Amino acid sequence: GQEGQTLTIAQTIDATTMDPQKQGGMSSMNVLINMFDTLVFRDAEGKLIPSLATEWTSVDDLTWQFKLREDVKFHDGDTFNAEDAKFSLERLINPDTASPIVELAALDHVEIIDDYTINLVLSRPDPIIPNKLVMFGGVMLSKEYTEAHDNDYLALNPNGTGPYKFVSWMKDSQIVMDANKEYWRGAPGFDKLVI
Repeated sequence: GQEGQTLTIAQTIDATTMDPQKQGGMSSMNVLINMFDTLVFRDAEGKLIPSLATEWTSVDDLTWQFKLREDVKFHDGDTFNAEDAKFSLERLINPDTASPIVELAALDHVEIIDDYTINLVLSRPDPIIPNKLVMFGGVMLSKEYTEAHDNDYLALNPNGTGPYKFVSWMKDSQIVMDANKEYWRGAPGFDKLVI
């Protein structure tokens, strides 16, 4: 990587919030995807590849099983596991969250099978559930951290597992992030990211 180097990216519109489940716009997503990981990712060819989920299978018409990556830590040091995955997905579909993200409309609830296995239980069949966990439908939050803070705090203080950690946000000016040296994919190429 480029030691001590800063990558600066310009975009025309500022993010609206640092809470990935409370936004649905590209301007926020472009920022947040650097700090949060999703369960599933797409490669350059658009094929679905593992991210925080290592594999997934359709158990039956209404059940999808996901195996979760082990040894992943949130930026505050908390370990990612099935509790966080269940919490994240159920928070997204909870009407109280008022999320604009509607991809997981078919999800009824999440069952924990073990520390690193979850079942997504659907209210109606949805054959493309894995595709819907690529973007913010599949973003993973820390249960402990999210429950410990109110919505106003979470809107300004993101805590993800992604390649960059949040440093500061000056509204309509810049968002500053530092490299997550512990990132499970390996430390990112730049020490600092400014948007």
